Amino acid sequence: MTKLRLVLALVGYAGCYVPFCWFPSKIPLPPLALLPISTVAGLLFMLLLTTVMGWWGQVRGTAASWSGAFTSLIFLSTPLAYAIPGVPPVTSSTIMKGATTALGPVMDVWNGEKIRWESWVAVLMCGIALAAGVKTSSLQLTATAGLIYVVYVLAYAARLRLMRNHRGSRGFFVTEHLMTNGTGLLLVLIATIFSRDVRLGWSLAAWTDWRLWALGLASQGVGLFGGWILLYRRECSFTLPLNRSGAMFASTVVALVTGAGVSLASGVGVGLVLGAVFLLYLNERSV
Repeated sequence: MTKLRLVLALVGYAGCYVPFCWFPSKIPLPPLALLPISTVAGLLFMLLLTTVMGWWGQVRGTAASWSGAFTSLIFLSTPLAYAIPGVPPVTSSTIMKGATTALGPVMDVWNGEKIRWESWVAVLMCGIALAAGVKTSSLQLTATAGLIYVVYVLAYAARLRLMRNHRGSRGFFVTEHLMTNGTGLLLVLIATIFSRDVRLGWSLAAWTDWRLWALGLASQGVGLFGGWILLYRRECSFTLPLNRSGAMFASTVVALVTGAGVSLASGVGVGLVLGAVFLLYLNERSV
Protein backbone atom coordinates (compact mmCIF):
# COMPACT_ATOMS: atom_id res chain seq x y z
CA MET A 1 0.00 0.00 0.00
CA THR A 2 1.37 3.42 -0.95
CA LYS A 3 1.31 6.49 1.26
CA LEU A 4 -1.54 7.96 -0.82
CA ARG A 5 -3.66 4.82 -0.46
CA LEU A 6 -3.08 4.89 3.28
CA VAL A 7 -4.42 8.45 3.38
CA LEU A 8 -7.44 7.46 1.26
CA ALA A 9 -8.15 4.57 3.64
CA LEU A 10 -8.03 6.98 6.58
CA VAL A 11 -10.42 9.38 4.84
CA GLY A 12 -12.81 6.52 4.00
CA TYR A 13 -12.65 5.27 7.58
CA ALA A 14 -13.50 8.69 9.02
CA GLY A 15 -16.26 9.23 6.45
CA CYS A 16 -17.98 5.93 7.31
CA TYR A 17 -17.51 6.51 11.03
CA VAL A 18 -19.67 9.67 11.02
CA PRO A 19 -22.97 7.80 10.36
CA PHE A 20 -21.72 4.83 12.41
CA CYS A 21 -21.33 7.15 15.38
CA TRP A 22 -24.45 9.28 14.71
CA PHE A 23 -27.19 6.68 14.12
CA PRO A 24 -27.05 4.75 17.45
CA SER A 25 -28.10 7.79 19.49
CA LYS A 26 -30.82 8.84 17.02
CA ILE A 27 -32.74 5.58 16.57
CA PRO A 28 -35.58 5.33 19.15
CA LEU A 29 -34.75 1.79 20.24
CA PRO A 30 -32.86 0.27 23.19
CA PRO A 31 -29.13 -0.13 22.41
CA LEU A 32 -29.35 -3.94 22.08
CA ALA A 33 -32.22 -3.61 19.60
CA LEU A 34 -29.85 -1.91 17.18
CA LEU A 35 -27.86 -5.08 16.60
CA PRO A 36 -30.08 -7.54 14.65
CA ILE A 37 -30.85 -5.57 11.48
CA SER A 38 -27.52 -3.73 11.36
CA THR A 39 -25.71 -7.09 11.63
CA VAL A 40 -27.82 -8.62 8.86
CA ALA A 41 -27.15 -5.58 6.65
CA GLY A 42 -23.41 -5.88 7.22
CA LEU A 43 -23.37 -9.60 6.41
CA LEU A 44 -25.35 -9.15 3.19
CA PHE A 45 -23.07 -6.35 2.05
CA MET A 46 -19.90 -8.35 2.72
CA LEU A 47 -21.26 -11.41 0.90
CA LEU A 48 -22.14 -9.23 -2.10
CA LEU A 49 -18.78 -7.46 -2.08
CA THR A 50 -16.84 -10.73 -1.88
CA THR A 51 -18.82 -12.13 -4.81
CA VAL A 52 -18.49 -9.01 -7.00
CA MET A 53 -14.74 -8.69 -6.31
CA GLY A 54 -14.13 -12.42 -6.85
CA TRP A 55 -12.54 -12.88 -3.44
CA TRP A 56 -14.02 -16.28 -2.55
CA GLY A 57 -10.89 -18.08 -3.73
CA GLN A 58 -8.80 -16.15 -1.19
CA VAL A 59 -10.78 -17.21 1.87
CA ARG A 60 -8.46 -19.20 4.14
CA GLY A 61 -6.65 -19.30 7.46
CA THR A 62 -7.43 -20.21 11.04
CA ALA A 63 -5.82 -17.02 12.36
CA ALA A 64 -8.04 -14.86 10.17
CA SER A 65 -11.13 -16.74 11.32
CA TRP A 66 -10.28 -16.19 14.98
CA SER A 67 -9.45 -12.56 14.27
CA GLY A 68 -12.86 -12.17 12.68
CA ALA A 69 -14.53 -13.67 15.73
CA PHE A 70 -12.85 -11.13 18.01
CA THR A 71 -13.62 -8.33 15.55
CA SER A 72 -17.31 -9.21 15.80
CA LEU A 73 -17.13 -8.32 19.51
CA ILE A 74 -15.63 -4.97 18.54
CA PHE A 75 -18.37 -4.30 16.01
CA LEU A 76 -21.17 -5.28 18.39
CA SER A 77 -19.83 -3.32 21.36
CA THR A 78 -19.16 -0.08 19.46
CA PRO A 79 -22.78 0.96 18.68
CA LEU A 80 -23.70 -0.03 22.24
CA ALA A 81 -21.04 2.35 23.54
CA TYR A 82 -22.36 5.19 21.41
CA ALA A 83 -25.90 4.59 22.68
CA ILE A 84 -25.04 4.72 26.42
CA PRO A 85 -27.44 7.20 28.06
CA GLY A 86 -25.69 10.27 29.45
CA VAL A 87 -22.35 9.59 27.76
CA PRO A 88 -21.68 11.69 24.62
CA PRO A 89 -20.31 9.74 21.63
CA VAL A 90 -17.16 11.84 21.64
CA THR A 91 -16.46 10.73 25.23
CA SER A 92 -16.90 7.02 24.43
CA SER A 93 -14.78 7.47 21.32
CA THR A 94 -11.98 9.18 23.25
CA ILE A 95 -11.91 6.46 25.90
CA MET A 96 -12.09 3.47 23.55
CA LYS A 97 -9.77 4.83 20.88
CA GLY A 98 -7.25 6.16 23.37
CA ALA A 99 -7.16 2.87 25.26
CA THR A 100 -6.62 0.80 22.12
CA THR A 101 -3.93 3.20 20.92
CA ALA A 102 -2.08 2.54 24.17
CA LEU A 103 -2.09 -1.13 23.20
CA GLY A 104 0.29 -0.37 20.32
CA PRO A 105 3.61 -0.44 22.21
CA VAL A 106 2.44 -3.38 24.31
CA MET A 107 1.65 -5.44 21.22
CA ASP A 108 4.87 -4.40 19.48
CA VAL A 109 7.02 -5.41 22.45
CA TRP A 110 5.11 -8.70 22.64
CA ASN A 111 5.63 -9.27 18.91
CA GLY A 112 9.34 -8.32 19.08
CA GLU A 113 8.99 -5.38 16.68
CA LYS A 114 11.02 -2.16 16.63
CA ILE A 115 9.08 0.98 17.53
CA ARG A 116 10.20 4.18 15.78
CA TRP A 117 10.43 7.47 17.69
CA GLU A 118 7.45 9.07 15.94
CA SER A 119 5.26 6.15 16.96
CA TRP A 120 6.27 6.61 20.62
CA VAL A 121 5.40 10.32 20.44
CA ALA A 122 2.06 9.59 18.75
CA VAL A 123 1.13 7.01 21.39
CA LEU A 124 2.02 9.50 24.16
CA MET A 125 -0.19 12.17 22.55
CA CYS A 126 -3.09 9.72 22.30
CA GLY A 127 -2.54 8.70 25.92
CA ILE A 128 -2.96 12.30 27.03
CA ALA A 129 -6.14 12.46 24.96
CA LEU A 130 -7.42 9.37 26.78
CA ALA A 131 -6.69 10.97 30.17
CA ALA A 132 -8.64 14.07 29.13
CA GLY A 133 -11.62 11.97 28.08
CA VAL A 134 -11.66 9.98 31.32
CA LYS A 135 -11.36 13.12 33.45
CA THR A 136 -14.36 14.80 31.85
CA SER A 137 -16.62 11.74 31.94
CA SER A 138 -15.75 9.74 35.06
CA LEU A 139 -18.85 10.88 36.93
CA GLN A 140 -21.16 9.77 34.11
CA LEU A 141 -19.80 6.30 33.47
CA THR A 142 -21.63 3.22 34.74
CA ALA A 143 -20.62 -0.39 35.28
CA THR A 144 -22.36 -1.26 32.01
CA ALA A 145 -20.32 1.34 30.14
CA GLY A 146 -17.14 0.04 31.74
CA LEU A 147 -17.94 -3.53 30.71
CA ILE A 148 -18.53 -2.45 27.11
CA TYR A 149 -15.20 -0.62 27.04
CA VAL A 150 -13.31 -3.59 28.52
CA VAL A 151 -14.78 -6.05 26.00
CA TYR A 152 -13.86 -3.65 23.18
CA VAL A 153 -10.23 -3.23 24.27
CA LEU A 154 -9.58 -6.92 25.03
CA ALA A 155 -11.07 -7.95 21.68
CA TYR A 156 -8.76 -5.48 19.95
CA ALA A 157 -5.73 -6.89 21.75
CA ALA A 158 -6.58 -10.41 20.58
CA ARG A 159 -7.19 -9.19 17.04
CA LEU A 160 -3.86 -7.35 16.82
CA ARG A 161 -1.97 -10.39 18.11
CA LEU A 162 -3.50 -12.56 15.39
CA MET A 163 -2.74 -9.97 12.68
CA ARG A 164 0.98 -9.76 13.39
CA ASN A 165 2.15 -12.20 10.71
CA HIS A 166 -0.40 -11.32 8.04
CA ARG A 167 0.10 -7.63 7.24
CA GLY A 168 -0.59 -6.89 3.62
CA SER A 169 -2.48 -10.18 3.13
CA ARG A 170 -5.71 -9.85 1.16
CA GLY A 171 -6.70 -13.40 2.07
CA PHE A 172 -6.51 -12.54 5.77
CA PHE A 173 -8.45 -9.32 5.13
CA VAL A 174 -11.31 -11.05 3.30
CA THR A 175 -11.54 -14.04 5.64
CA GLU A 176 -11.53 -11.86 8.75
CA HIS A 177 -14.43 -9.72 7.56
CA LEU A 178 -16.55 -12.64 6.43
CA MET A 179 -16.03 -14.32 9.80
CA THR A 180 -16.73 -11.03 11.60
CA ASN A 181 -20.19 -10.81 10.10
CA GLY A 182 -21.00 -14.49 10.46
CA THR A 183 -19.92 -14.64 14.10
CA GLY A 184 -21.69 -11.38 14.84
CA LEU A 185 -24.97 -12.72 13.52
CA LEU A 186 -24.56 -15.95 15.51
CA LEU A 187 -23.98 -13.96 18.73
CA VAL A 188 -27.04 -11.82 18.03
CA LEU A 189 -29.18 -14.91 17.45
CA ILE A 190 -28.01 -16.40 20.76
CA ALA A 191 -28.70 -13.11 22.54
CA THR A 192 -32.21 -13.11 21.06
CA ILE A 193 -33.08 -16.08 23.27
CA PHE A 194 -32.20 -14.24 26.46
CA SER A 195 -32.83 -10.55 25.77
CA ARG A 196 -36.19 -8.85 25.24
CA ASP A 197 -34.41 -5.81 23.77
CA VAL A 198 -32.65 -7.93 21.14
CA ARG A 199 -35.98 -9.58 20.24
CA LEU A 200 -37.41 -6.10 19.75
CA GLY A 201 -34.70 -5.54 17.16
CA TRP A 202 -36.24 -8.28 14.98
CA SER A 203 -39.66 -6.57 14.85
CA LEU A 204 -41.29 -5.40 11.63
CA ALA A 205 -40.69 -1.80 12.65
CA ALA A 206 -36.96 -2.53 12.90
CA TRP A 207 -36.87 -4.31 9.52
CA THR A 208 -38.41 -1.24 7.85
CA ASP A 209 -36.23 1.37 9.60
CA TRP A 210 -33.74 2.51 6.97
CA ARG A 211 -31.44 3.90 9.65
CA LEU A 212 -30.66 0.42 10.96
CA TRP A 213 -29.70 -0.73 7.46
CA ALA A 214 -27.56 2.40 7.03
CA LEU A 215 -25.92 1.69 10.38
CA GLY A 216 -24.99 -1.80 9.18
CA LEU A 217 -23.52 -0.49 5.93
CA ALA A 218 -21.58 2.21 7.76
CA SER A 219 -20.28 -0.48 10.10
CA GLN A 220 -18.96 -2.43 7.14
CA GLY A 221 -17.26 0.64 5.73
CA VAL A 222 -15.59 1.27 9.07
CA GLY A 223 -14.46 -2.36 9.24
CA LEU A 224 -13.11 -2.52 5.70
CA PHE A 225 -11.20 0.76 5.75
CA GLY A 226 -10.08 0.21 9.34
CA GLY A 227 -8.83 -3.29 8.61
CA TRP A 228 -6.97 -1.97 5.58
CA ILE A 229 -5.11 0.49 7.83
CA LEU A 230 -4.31 -2.07 10.54
CA LEU A 231 -2.87 -4.49 7.97
CA TYR A 232 -0.45 -1.85 6.68
CA ARG A 233 3.15 -3.06 6.83
CA ARG A 234 4.18 -1.16 9.94
CA GLU A 235 4.20 -1.72 13.71
CA CYS A 236 1.01 -1.42 15.79
CA SER A 237 2.31 1.80 17.35
CA PHE A 238 2.06 3.34 13.87
CA THR A 239 -1.18 1.87 12.54
CA LEU A 240 -3.28 2.21 15.70
CA PRO A 241 -2.99 6.01 16.09
CA LEU A 242 -3.94 6.39 12.42
CA ASN A 243 -6.89 4.04 12.74
CA ARG A 244 -8.11 5.57 16.00
CA SER A 245 -7.81 9.17 14.83
CA GLY A 246 -10.46 8.76 12.15
CA ALA A 247 -12.99 7.60 14.73
CA MET A 248 -12.23 10.41 17.15
CA PHE A 249 -12.47 13.02 14.42
CA ALA A 250 -15.81 11.59 13.25
CA SER A 251 -17.28 11.50 16.75
CA THR A 252 -16.27 15.13 17.24
CA VAL A 253 -17.98 16.10 13.99
CA VAL A 254 -21.15 14.34 15.12
CA ALA A 255 -21.07 16.10 18.50
CA LEU A 256 -20.75 19.49 16.82
CA VAL A 257 -23.40 18.84 14.16
CA THR A 258 -25.97 17.50 16.64
CA GLY A 259 -25.40 20.30 19.12
CA ALA A 260 -24.15 17.95 21.83
CA GLY A 261 -21.10 20.10 22.21
CA VAL A 262 -17.49 19.23 22.90
CA SER A 263 -15.81 20.03 26.21
CA LEU A 264 -12.50 21.86 26.22
CA ALA A 265 -10.68 18.75 27.47
CA SER A 266 -12.24 16.54 24.79
CA GLY A 267 -11.44 19.13 22.15
CA VAL A 268 -7.82 19.22 23.25
CA GLY A 269 -7.79 15.42 23.19
CA VAL A 270 -9.03 15.29 19.61
CA GLY A 271 -6.48 17.93 18.64
CA LEU A 272 -3.69 15.83 20.13
CA VAL A 273 -4.80 12.74 18.23
CA LEU A 274 -4.97 14.63 14.93
CA GLY A 275 -1.53 16.05 15.67
CA ALA A 276 -0.25 12.52 16.20
CA VAL A 277 -1.62 11.52 12.79
CA PHE A 278 0.12 14.47 11.12
CA LEU A 279 3.40 13.50 12.79
CA LEU A 280 3.12 9.90 11.62
CA TYR A 281 2.26 10.97 8.07
CA LEU A 282 5.25 13.31 7.81
CA ASN A 283 7.67 10.64 9.02
CA GLU A 284 6.29 7.66 7.09
CA ARG A 285 8.99 6.24 4.83
CA SER A 286 7.62 2.75 4.09
CA VAL A 287 5.71 3.36 0.85
